[in-house]
Amino acid sequence: MTRPHSILSTSTPGGVPVLHYGADYNPEQWPDEILAEDIALMREAGVTMVSVAIFAWAELEPRDGEFTFERLDTVIEALHEAGIAVDLATATASPPAWLGLAYPETLPVTREGVRLGHGSRQHICPSSPVFRRYSARLASRLAERYGTHPAVRLWHVSNEYGNHVARCYCETSAAAFRDWLRERYATIEELNEAWGTAFWSQRYDSFDEVGVPAATPSFPNPGQEADFSRFSSDELLACYLAEKEAIREHSNVPITTNFMADFPPVNYREWARHVDVVTDDSYPEPVSQLAAREAAYVSDLMRSLGDGRPFYLMEQTTSAVQWRERNSRKRPGVFTLQSLQRVAHGADAIMQFQWRQSVRGAETFHSAMVSHSGRESTIWPEVVGLGHDLAALSDVVGSRVHADVALLMDWDSRFHRASAIGPGPDRGDAALRAWHGTAFERGYPVDVVFPDSDLRGYRVIIVPELFALSADLAAALTDAAHAGTQVIVTAPTGVLDDTGRAIEGGYASMLSDLLGIRVLEHRLPAGARPREVDPRVDTISAHIHPAGATDEVGIEVVPGSALDRTLERIAHPKPAPRGSLWAEELALEDDVEVLATFSDDDLAGWPALTYRPCGAGGGTYAATDLDAAGRAALLRLAEARARLCPPELPGGVESVRRGEFTFLLNHGERAAELSGQVGLNVLTGTRVTGHLVLPPRSAAVLREEEDA
Repeated sequence: MTRPHSILSTSTPGGVPVLHYGADYNPEQWPDEILAEDIALMREAGVTMVSVAIFAWAELEPRDGEFTFERLDTVIEALHEAGIAVDLATATASPPAWLGLAYPETLPVTREGVRLGHGSRQHICPSSPVFRRYSARLASRLAERYGTHPAVRLWHVSNEYGNHVARCYCETSAAAFRDWLRERYATIEELNEAWGTAFWSQRYDSFDEVGVPAATPSFPNPGQEADFSRFSSDELLACYLAEKEAIREHSNVPITTNFMADFPPVNYREWARHVDVVTDDSYPEPVSQLAAREAAYVSDLMRSLGDGRPFYLMEQTTSAVQWRERNSRKRPGVFTLQSLQRVAHGADAIMQFQWRQSVRGAETFHSAMVSHSGRESTIWPEVVGLGHDLAALSDVVGSRVHADVALLMDWDSRFHRASAIGPGPDRGDAALRAWHGTAFERGYPVDVVFPDSDLRGYRVIIVPELFALSADLAAALTDAAHAGTQVIVTAPTGVLDDTGRAIEGGYASMLSDLLGIRVLEHRLPAGARPREVDPRVDTISAHIHPAGATDEVGIEVVPGSALDRTLERIAHPKPAPRGSLWAEELALEDDVEVLATFSDDDLAGWPALTYRPCGAGGGTYAATDLDAAGRAALLRLAEARARLCPPELPGGVESVRRGEFTFLLNHGERAAELSGQVGLNVLTGTRVTGHLVLPPRSAAVLREEEDA
């Protein structure tokens, strides 16, 4: 069966596009008589779709094989009569108590050997054949009953796979891991080579000797850890695919499961091949200065996982969550502003968790579209207003975002990095987010690309900390540069190959044709000097100042270089970039230009930032983790070489072009005045003829007019 080209792009008999708006709807938490009130409020708010039955397994199957669908029948019929589409969940994210009691092997086991129990959610062993059989049976029964119902427009399999149990260490999982390894490695000798088991006498004589990476006296084997991460992602995917297959026997409706930003344990790039629409749950910290960055990064990632196709924001909150130590509310206007920002970056649906705020349970104080105070809540007018705004944007559905700047990401490299013992701190996605933030601040929408992506056509590609690198990807980046792309690579990249083997002869040497550098050694700052050294009494230790005894690395820009001139244009006085965490000793080819050198301690004089022309493009290398000023300078230098021209906008304002719509988003705390803007503001129905004032935390969406 082929994937539908445009998922849910129409939901009316006349084929009118709908930008969907709604929430998780959990009527099992409420008395029957509240259904009519809920539907009336949904219509007032402009809700077009709700997700139903996500955590309803215990109600739908209260006892083994005893299915009770009558209440769900009533809910779906009532929603359909009101013109509200249904994203129907398979209800398998939280198994009922009877399943774990009857089959304790369905419950997960921790690395320490503790079997977890009922009383929360996601209490499953992903490798359990019993769990897969029961979850697929429920999915099949739901699809058999509702698979052709006109209200059901999307299937929602389970919920947030791996959020609480990403790995299971039970005997069932160990046996499945051995089978997975047999398929990956033809012989036990190949496994021994891949894992480097000659070290510490870890050699295996047969696959039967291999177990899960349980608790060990010292460091575990990095190869085993990386493979167990891949295996665990695949096992969760197998759970999804089992339910998907059960649904497909009875229904042609699109199928998805909700992702969680760049969640490290699950390889979403692989998973994206198996969903009909990419969906995401996202909860930026409301009072963080980086909340707008976070929303842009996650949205760009979700759009990119689907190779540019629109995605669905499946969960966000109207105001505050309940699971942070401090659960700050969104400020007035932020719920609407960030929702429109998601649409600007490619969302075709804006959904919330949840519709009505719970009065009991673990998420009692998680905000909702209908709060504990009901229509009197200060958030309700904004909920209704956003419904009107999204209805006005129906023509944006299906359109795409063009990006000239790309950010390279690889889940497999992340598995290797998380498993490696040294050589420095594993920062997860920090470098990706930092570099995306630099492009965001400069005004660029960004595509996230992957090792299997087509890299042609991008003007700038940023490669932040790609720890494990394949020869094929290195060649693809070099080819892109030859064709005209400016490639920015940062340390530590290419430390391992894609099998997990350390590169000999110089790290990053697979990119030597592009960058003209080889990394000879890593130098890591050790952090702040120990507080226990008191110069008044510690007369020996106080006089010892080891190199790198701070968190930062000094950088001296070469006077008169292109980087120096770029920094002069950024601000006055000229910023002085700094590095941190990483510093490397580089060997250079003759045609490599040194843009900056390290200036501190033993590193003084070593190249820190370099550039090499490569065909019609070029390669820039940063041998350290740069601060914001350093990242901005390198991006602007690449921008100039690639002949890019970002928009000039007032501070706090983001501009994103999607199809024939231009989204102007004022994230700032002051009104912003924009000149040169022309078009119909579809949110207000008024024409803009050159001058536009955006109040704080507000947006305008301009549409081109043929007669403009």
